[in-house]
Amino acid sequence: MSIKILESIADIPETQWNALAGSNPFLSYAFLRALQESGCTTSRTGWEVQFLTVWQDSLLVGAMPIYRKHHSFGEFVFDWAWAEAYQQHGLNYYPKLLCAIPFTPITGARLLATTREVRTQLIHSALQMAQESGVSSLHCLFPTKIRRWKCNRKE
Repeated sequence: MSIKILESIADIPETQWNALAGSNPFLSYAFLRALQESGCTTSRTGWEVQFLTVWQDSLLVGAMPIYRKHHSFGEFVFDWAWAEAYQQHGLNYYPKLLCAIPFTPITGARLLATTREVRTQLIHSALQMAQESGVSSLHCLFPTKIRRWKCNRKE
């Protein structure tokens, strides 16, 4: 398996994305592509696409819709108090990484994966991505509950 961070959903085959995303219209390839092509999710608007993907050869087997955020607008979770607390301690809260569907508080899958092993790989890779990119934090908004499973994180 290989991990790729993609800056455009157009770099992912539509049928493969939709096979992972299921029937949630807000996770659909068409919706996410429309957000990006219309200019809603761009670096200019503070929603830099950083989709974390897992590939087995040329087949997409896992994905997380992640955005590098420079503000909290459009999230429906207002963490201004956290940003202010960081600022009071001389730290930067932004940028942060956000796994979410932009501009909507709709619950749904956020770890799109074919297997439990791939979900675990996504979590480990997202944490590593956050550490290596120098962001303040990694957030996941409005996820649906998944069956209990262990993610043994190595310190």
